Amino acid sequence: MTTGEEDSDICFSHHAKLYRYDNNTWKDRGIGEIKLLRNKENGVGRVVMRRDQTRTLCCNHVIYSFMKLTPHLGNTSTHLMWTTPGDYSDEQLKRETLLVKFKDPVVASKFKGVFEMLASNQNDVESGDEENKLHDELETDKPVMKEKPHERETHEEEEEQDGEETEEDNETQDGEGTQRDKETQQDEETREDEETQQDKETQQDEETREDEETQQDEENQQDKETRQAEETRQDKETQQDEETQQDEESRQDRESRQDQETRDDEETQQDQETQQDKETQQDEETRQDKETREDRETQQDEETREDKETREDQDTKEDQDTQKDEETREDEETQEDQDTKEDQDTQKDEETREDEETQEEQETQEEQETQEEQE
Repeated sequence: MTTGEEDSDICFSHHAKLYRYDNNTWKDRGIGEIKLLRNKENGVGRVVMRRDQTRTLCCNHVIYSFMKLTPHLGNTSTHLMWTTPGDYSDEQLKRETLLVKFKDPVVASKFKGVFEMLASNQNDVESGDEENKLHDELETDKPVMKEKPHERETHEEEEEQDGEETEEDNETQDGEGTQRDKETQQDEETREDEETQQDKETQQDEETREDEETQQDEENQQDKETRQAEETRQDKETQQDEETQQDEESRQDRESRQDQETRDDEETQQDQETQQDKETQQDEETRQDKETREDRETQQDEETREDKETREDQDTKEDQDTQKDEETREDEETQEDQDTKEDQDTQKDEETREDEETQEEQETQEEQETQEEQE
C-alpha cells in the first residue's frame, strides 16, 4: 500500500502522544510514531503521525516558515505546541492547534531542532491572498493514498450524484445538502468516537507498556544492585583472603625467625658448653700434671731422705762399731721400727692422695652430669 512517504526522507521519527485544541480544551488525538519528512525533489517538510494499532493518520500537514514551536506551560521540556493552517489527516483541510508529548526532554529538543530546520527551508507566504495560496500548496503536497475499489466506486457515485444535483432546483439541493451534512456529521462523530475508543485502548496499551518497562527497569536496577552487592561481597572475601594469607605469611616468617633465634641460642650455648668442657679438661690435665710433678718431687724427696738416712745409719754404724752387740741389735730394732713407721706414713700419704684424686674425679663427674642436665 502506498502511504505517500515513499518520495520523502525521514529526518526524525519517535514514539509520542498527540493532542489537538478544540472548544477550549485539549483532546486526545492519538498515540503513535511521529515523523518529520522532507520531499526528495522540492525539499518541502511535512509532519506525519499514524496511530499505533489502526495505522490511521492523526497528523498530516506541510511545515511552513512562519510555523513556530512553543513549549506548553508547566511542561516546557517535553511538551511542544504549534498551529497549522491546514491539517489533512481527516482528508479535509482544517486549521489545527496541536500539542505533542515526548517522554524524554532530549528527544523533544531534537524534534524542535529538526522542525525549525525544515521550517527555515521554506519560503514565506506573501500577499493578502494567503489562505488561497496555502490551500493550493496543501492540495499540491497532499499524501498520495492508494484507493480501494469500493472507495473508487463511492467517488464515482458521488460525482454522478453531484451532476444530478446541478439539475435540481436550489431548494431540493439545499435540503439534500443539509441531509448529507447531517449524515456526514453523524458519520464523523461515529468515526471520532471509534477513534477515541481506539485511542483509549491504545493509551491503555501504552500505559501498560510503560508500566512493564518501569517494572523491567526496576528489576534491572535490582539485578544491578544485586550484582554490585555480590561483587562487593566477593571483593571483601578476596581482601579477607589476601589479609589472611598475609597474616599466615607473617606468622610463618615470625616462627622462622624464632626458630632461627632458638637454633642460634642453642649453638651459642653448645659453644659455651664446649668451651667450658675444654677449659675443664685443661684444668683437669693441669691438675693431673701438677699432681704428677708433686708425686715425682715427693718420691725424689723420699729417696733423698732415705739416702740421707742410709748414709747417717752407715755413719752411725761406723761410729758405733765398738759398741756392744746389744746396742747394735737395739739400734737395728730401733731402725726397723723407724722404717716401719716411715712405711706406714708413706702408705698413709699415698692413701690420702688416692682419696683426694677419687674425690676430685667424683666432683668432675658430678659437674659433667649437672652440665648434661642443663643441656
